[in-house]
Order: sequence, then C-alpha cells, then structure tokens
Amino acid sequence: MRAIALTLAALAAALTAATALASPPTIAKRTPAATLLAENAAFNAREWKTLYSAYTKNYKSHCPYATFVAGPKAARDNIGTFSARVTNVRIVGSRAYLAYQILHAGKVLFTVKPADPDVYVRQGGLWYDESSQATAVSRR
Repeated sequence: MRAIALTLAALAAALTAATALASPPTIAKRTPAATLLAENAAFNAREWKTLYSAYTKNYKSHCPYATFVAGPKAARDNIGTFSARVTNVRIVGSRAYLAYQILHAGKVLFTVKPADPDVYVRQGGLWYDESSQATAVSRR
C-alpha cells in the first residue's frame, strides 16, 4: 500500500513539474511601466512568445498567438528596434492606464496619450497588458 502511495506521489510531482515546464514564464512585472519596458525589450529581440506572455488571458482569448504575432513581426521588419518612454501612469485599483511614446532613432513614431491609454491589469502581483496601442498600430 505504501509503495502505491509513493508511486502516486512521484507521478503527481512529475505531472506538476511537466505542467510548470509547459507554461512559459511571463515577462509581466511588478509595475505597469516595467511590463511595458519588458515588452519593448522582447519586441526588439524578436522574442514573440515572450512578448505574448505579457498579455492577459482576456486579451489572448480575443487575439490568439498566430494572429498576434503577425503585427509585431511586420512592425519589427519594417521599423527595426525602438524604445518606449513612459509619460504617464494612472493606477485605479487593479487597473493601470499608461501613456507613452514609441521612439525610433530618437524620433517619436507615435504617442499613446492619457486620454486614450493602454490598459494594464494587476493579476497575482504582476501587471499584464490588456490592450495595446502599439499592437494596434503595428497592424495598420
């Protein structure tokens, strides 16, 4: 009986480890601005799955990975690398509203204004991207 219990415990531990390995870690950070900057770094490095990990489950339910990745890939191929400059963060409960500029070679490519901000959502102590102006712009 004890051998069966030990075998089941080992099997459960193996399944837990396999599940942990199967789900990629997120680049979501403890502040919404830090998540945006991590997204910027993933974009510049062409790490699309890493970039996608910063988005909420809700966002992903409306934008599957295959659809998502087309925008950043095309933007990266056309624009190259860029940097993000956070200009405003407003936090209300578990939601954050970010305004920022995207710059390429020191010039502003576009601005996300406080009147039409990106929305980030706090989940489990980390901030995930819920809606992204950068993704929307990259698809145009």
